[in-house]
Parts: sequence; structure tokens; C-alpha cells
Amino acid sequence: FSICYGPDAAGKVYENYGPLNLQGGERRLNVAVTRARRELVVFTSLGPEQVANRSTATGARHLRYFLDYAVRGEAALIGAIERDPSRDVDSPFEASVRDALVARGHVVHTQIGCSGYRIDLAVEDPGLPGSYLLGIECDGATYHRAATARDRDRLRASVLRGLGWRLLRVWSTDYWQDPEGELERLELLIEEARVEEAGLRAAAANGEAQAAEDVEAGQQQAVDREAGGEVEEALVEQDEGLDPDGPRPHVLHGDTLPERDGDAAAALLVSEGPLVFERLVRRLAEAWDIGRVSDRVRARVRAALPADAAQDDGIVWRDQAQREAFRGFRVPEDDRSERPADELPMVEVRHAMAWLLRQHHALAADDLMRECAKLFGISRLGSNVREVMERGVEALVAAGRAERVGDSVSLP
Repeated sequence: FSICYGPDAAGKVYENYGPLNLQGGERRLNVAVTRARRELVVFTSLGPEQVANRSTATGARHLRYFLDYAVRGEAALIGAIERDPSRDVDSPFEASVRDALVARGHVVHTQIGCSGYRIDLAVEDPGLPGSYLLGIECDGATYHRAATARDRDRLRASVLRGLGWRLLRVWSTDYWQDPEGELERLELLIEEARVEEAGLRAAAANGEAQAAEDVEAGQQQAVDREAGGEVEEALVEQDEGLDPDGPRPHVLHGDTLPERDGDAAAALLVSEGPLVFERLVRRLAEAWDIGRVSDRVRARVRAALPADAAQDDGIVWRDQAQREAFRGFRVPEDDRSERPADELPMVEVRHAMAWLLRQHHALAADDLMRECAKLFGISRLGSNVREVMERGVEALVAAGRAERVGDSVSLP
């Protein structure tokens, strides 16, 4: 998509945007930028800051917003979300829900969003003022103003979820018949969102702290090398029958693990958890310099698992807290950290697919599986990879995070 406007030889921008300056020009822009099915590449000699500085035409302003989005992506949309104190609820129903939540101690704002995509009620996150735990849509004026049922029930929610909103619909008939039941349902979802957001912030903080520790450790290693310090290379015996409680040096990708088996397993779960059990076995076998993974080796790994480790569906978690807070997926940093498809925890495959759908809103099933595999460094969708990805799609649909209609997978 070529913008076709630009500065003259002297660098001056004349704000004559042709049809965009006319009434309804924004609709022409909308048609132009929504034709692509997969990807849109924008060619421009103007930055967003150079557009619509003097023009008040809606089409020109929309061009500025569009270029800002092309430059910054989703951050531009999130930055455009605003709270307008002058905008109040659209119906007595919305006012009743808002007042009931405020009476329960929540901070609730009305008509949050940008342009035509506004959320009736938004519950503020007490841990991070200015951000929101939950968006509540009521079947009030905003709902009925939508031109079609598809706009009301599908497209609007799809766009908002794509911007990261958790949404809940409250129907007026359900609320009038059982207001306490509906409010309890809201309370449950608000609490779930609060716990999830707190977990994400804690995980981010832990990640930053770990990164700082890694930098400090790297600096210390550099000092040691400059001082002439040498690390004596340990010879690891291949005898599987060695006393598992005896002191043994273990090497993992050049990093020395703790001597005891239990400490080695714990260290691996801290750095790489969650892990498919078979990957955990293989990684520890490599550290122990064991060439063949046998049932004896698996039993030894099971015995070495920390007491607070959590397991489900063949996946081993560092602890129950990690299992409850985990919402992401990990992409490989280099060849050593790449994982074959059968060593990908299904929870990561599911989260990766959900992330892709938030970017695209809908994808052909084959495209979703192929793009998901690429995120994990897998370039070819062979039979084994396809089987894992198919299970990921099924798990996503079963969890209510996607819908599959024919060959297409979309947000619910």
C-alpha cells in the first residue's frame, strides 16, 4: 500500500490529501487498508508526525493514526485507548451494574476505548491504576447501535480481544432475573483476572531479576578469566548404577549443575520449566553423560524431582505456583534451545496459537499450525509436527479460546 503523498524538494508537506480531505474520505482509506488477507506492507515517505498537523479532515486524521499503527503496531492502538470523563453510561441497566460493582469496592469506568470501539464498563486493576482487569459489555445503547448482529456479537468483541481485553457480556434479562447471581459471576472473573495479572507481573519481575543476575554472573566470569582462574573439567562416569546420592559433577551446555541429582533436577526446572518429562530425562541424561535413556534412568529422574514439583499430562512444573501463573510460551534463542515438536509442552503450544489468533483474529487451520511451529523454530510441518499441532488446535478449542469452523480457526 503506497501512501503517494510526500514532501516537496524543499521538505515542505502540503496537506492536500485529495479524496481523504473530502467528507467520507475516511471510508476510502478504510477500504484501501482492509483488502489484504495475510499481510499489509506500507510504503511511505511521510511519518505519522508529518500528517494532519493542520488539516481537520477526518480522513487525514485517520491516515495519521494508520501510519502510527504501521510504525508501532499494537502499542499504537493501546495508546489510543482513552477514558472520557464526559461520557457516562448509556442506559439505566449499565448504571445499575456499575453501581453494584462500586458498592462492592471496585473502581469502574464507563465508555473506555477509542473511536467506535468502546467498552461499556471497565473494572480498574487495583494493583496497576490506569489499566483494567475486565471489560463488561451490556446489551444497551452501544450494542443496539451496531449495524448488524455480526457487528454486535462477533466483530466488535474480536477487535477488542485482539487488543488484549478480557470481555464479559451481561444480558439485561439475566441480570433482572438474578442480579446477585450475575454479580457473583462478575466477582469470580474479576478475581481470576486479578490473580492472573499479579502472576504475570511477578513473572516479569522475576525475569528482570534473573536477567540482572545473569549479567552480574557474566561479569564475574570475565573477571575470573582475566585473573587466570581456570575451571577444572570434571570427568563424568557412564555407570548408571552409581549411587544417586553420591557427589557427582554434572555438565549441562557448559554450565556445571549442582552435584546432587535432586539439586540438578531442580536447577533445570528453574531455568527451563515447564518441561515435558521425556525432555527432562534426556537433558539430565546428557548432564550425567548417559548415552541411552532407559527405564532405570527415568526412575532415577523421578526420584530426583523436588518435593514441590508439580506434574500433569506428562509435563513437569517447577511448582504449583508456576503451573497456575504460566501464560506464555518460549521461543528458541539458538540451536541448542530448539525443541522437537514432541518435547513441546501442550500448554505452550496452546498459548502460542492463542497469541497468533490475537494477531490475526482468524487463520486457516494449516496456516495456524505452520506459523505456530515456526515460533518454536520448526520450519517443516511433517507428520509428527502436524500431529502435535493438531492436538494444540483441539486443546485450544476445548478450552473455549478458539472456534473451528471447517478449515478456519478464529477467536470465539
